[in-house]
Amino acid sequence: MGTLKLNIIVKIISIIISNVSPELKNKLKISIQDLKAKAKETKNPFDDLLMEFVEAVLL
Repeated sequence: MGTLKLNIIVKIISIIISNVSPELKNKLKISIQDLKAKAKETKNPFDDLLMEFVEAVLL
């Protein structure tokens, strides 16, 4: 995937997330925190990396 496409996707996701209701955003934060905790329980470092990426992009 090209850099331009990736930038467009990130911008679209940012716009959507910034307009999500506070209730849904709070539930999303809780879900990501739960998934981050579960990722830390695994031996696979890519699980942690993925959850850090998801948190950075979505929150």
